[in-house]
Amino acid sequence: MTAFDKFSILLLIGFVSYCGTWLYKNDVLGPTVIMFVPIVAVLIMTVWLINNHKRRKKELRAALENEEITEIFGRMHQYCDDAEAAIEFMSGRRKDLPPDRPVPLREEQIVIDPQDSLENQVISYILQSQTTSVAPIQRRFGIGMTKTKRLLKDIESLGIIGEYRVSPPREINLSYEEWIEKRSYYDALRMER
Repeated sequence: MTAFDKFSILLLIGFVSYCGTWLYKNDVLGPTVIMFVPIVAVLIMTVWLINNHKRRKKELRAALENEEITEIFGRMHQYCDDAEAAIEFMSGRRKDLPPDRPVPLREEQIVIDPQDSLENQVISYILQSQTTSVAPIQRRFGIGMTKTKRLLKDIESLGIIGEYRVSPPREINLSYEEWIEKRSYYDALRMER
């Protein structure tokens, strides 16, 4: 309840108390109480409903803003090698993704087979999320930085991702669908290593 609502209720209670004492002194309290009690109840209920509506509206707005921000940042790493495209996307002048890049999936949409080897799970994650950053991979799989870097180096040696660069980030040379189709080929390559 906001301060204004509390003040309004206190003011209303004060007004009703003043009216009640005046009516009591003038000996017309009985009929007036019967008339005033429903009015006061309706006024208090109205203040409560307005406040509740404001709160729900505020929560909904916050949830929508949070979803929009997540969506924008989820797609921003698509453009991190092209600052101009990122600015256009943020300002709304550009709504499309580059044709050669697949749309990254959100964390909850990524499907990884738990029976796969860790390296195959990491490859699936990279191809679906379109990120080669160490931190998200560490968080997702609960592994250390050294092991993550070693896995990325092994995946790089297969040619699935490009070599490490500070900026722009590593290139992803394969789509998830291509990975599914050519998986046996990459497993054979791994066996030769």
